[in-house]
Amino acid sequence: MSKTKKIIILTLIGIVCAAGLYFTWKVVFGTPIEEVPIDAGGISTLPNNSGGGGVNTGSATENNNGENGDTLPPEAQGDSLPTLEKLSDQEVGYFWVNKKTNEIFYTDLGGDIYLAKTGEDQKMSPQAVGTIYSLLPNQTGEKILASFGEKNSPQLGIFDVVDKTWRPLSSDTLSAVWGSSDKKLFGIIKNGNKKDLVEINIEKAQPAYKTLLKDFVLNDVSLSIIPTDRILISEKSSSFYSPRMWEFNPKDTSLSLVVQGERGGILGFSKDEKNVLFSVPSKKQLGVISNSLKTTTYADFFTIPDKCDVFASTTYCFVPQEQNDYIGFFDLYQQKKIFTTDTLMKFNLSTKEIGVLSASGALSYKTDAGGVVFFENYIYFKNRFDNILYGLNISKEI
Repeated sequence: MSKTKKIIILTLIGIVCAAGLYFTWKVVFGTPIEEVPIDAGGISTLPNNSGGGGVNTGSATENNNGENGDTLPPEAQGDSLPTLEKLSDQEVGYFWVNKKTNEIFYTDLGGDIYLAKTGEDQKMSPQAVGTIYSLLPNQTGEKILASFGEKNSPQLGIFDVVDKTWRPLSSDTLSAVWGSSDKKLFGIIKNGNKKDLVEINIEKAQPAYKTLLKDFVLNDVSLSIIPTDRILISEKSSSFYSPRMWEFNPKDTSLSLVVQGERGGILGFSKDEKNVLFSVPSKKQLGVISNSLKTTTYADFFTIPDKCDVFASTTYCFVPQEQNDYIGFFDLYQQKKIFTTDTLMKFNLSTKEIGVLSASGALSYKTDAGGVVFFENYIYFKNRFDNILYGLNISKEI
């Protein structure tokens, strides 16, 4: 055999051996898989921003993919997919709708009030009042009742969006809510070393107080009003105890239990305050009490009342994709130690049917909704990932 033939044969043998080793390696070891960390309890933490994500403010249907290349569900694909509209120029503390003018107002993180507009948003308040800790619009949205200032001793005041003025309430007023009209409040006031539950007439420049219940002993509670000025008193939610909600009737001063929650459960209201919402972590359910507290209906998904609103017989909710019954969920959520990835769903109170809105396809994978409001075929919410106010038209799905 010539030297040249020997070289060719050895070369071919070497190629065959190399190929055999390569395919053996693939079979035995396979292709490396990127490690995906899983956090405890199945609850989402703040996603990595390295993918250039952010909230989608345009069409989410381009190439049938989300902004980060995630394939949208089939019902979310197509030309009819709604667009997620960015409504605020800056980070938002609270927001509300003026139902007479269909205008959207919000507070920034410093306590100034703005009107959301096409183009630059318009500042409405004469001065900032500092951090706002709570905000409640009246029935029309032309006035708000807010607490602000020092965290340990906040001041309460009323802002009128028409005349753009703040009207402070007495420093003895610890908390308050709107009554059946914007001329009446119900609240808790200091009375020496004790507290009283009162009705406050604010029709005149000097408020008039009527005591409804002396020596009000409940602490860490919030008030709400349902039709005919019946007062709901709710304990704050916590993983340490089971919150309760009572109805107080000012006419006969009777007190009756409405909801006996469970540890980690959350109590809340629809934005029109006609429906009570409460979460049931152990059963992964949301309860809705409607029809003047006569009817209770349960949806088989777990979410937070602040992620929901009710219109007619339909409850609209942003539901965390991570369904869990972790008892400390609300505490961690309030502290922003955890975030959720939400899907927009609707729940029919009459038929108990649950459906996913195709409008969910317009949401970014980083949507953690709060302060949800339904008005005139729109869902409004603040995204906790960026604190920006958004709107989503769902007129085709009502």
